[in-house]
Amino acid sequence: MQRLGTRLATPKVKIAARVARQASKSVRITTDPRSVVDADVAVLLTDCDHIFLAADSALARPLVNSITHQYLIPNTQVGSKVTVIEGQIADIFSVSRMSSPGNGCLRCNGLIPAWRLTEEATSEIQRRRQRLVVHVTLPAALRRRRERSRTERDHSQRRRCITRGRRLARGHRL
Repeated sequence: MQRLGTRLATPKVKIAARVARQASKSVRITTDPRSVVDADVAVLLTDCDHIFLAADSALARPLVNSITHQYLIPNTQVGSKVTVIEGQIADIFSVSRMSSPGNGCLRCNGLIPAWRLTEEATSEIQRRRQRLVVHVTLPAALRRRRERSRTERDHSQRRRCITRGRRLARGHRL
């Protein structure tokens, strides 16, 4: 059933292009339904005025975030999630996040979770082999320590991105 839905569904890029053209007849749009993680697609992003990210993979976020800050191209990440329980729509969540050089870094704001990147980059077999202990919860003290170190890392990453943004605004190259 999912294969049939995939075949019949209109790609997100076609819908986005149609809506953009309705908003402005003079807009120039380039769409590509392939993954931004592919090198030839990522190169296309370096020569545009704005990036609209509607990717389904976590690997796309850090790549687009890097392009945003390296090539000074703003991006908007858009997404939605529909929760279905027992065949009924239970919840619809939608989000739009603007990111630009020196402001709104996706990594600094905690929107690029390392565990998702790891999960997408490894196969199920590799993940199973890497699991040392299965179904064991961390003691509360360890969880707090891990959370504290993660927060400290996030703060230092945020400081580095703010400093990098200030340098870029002054015309320095990274």
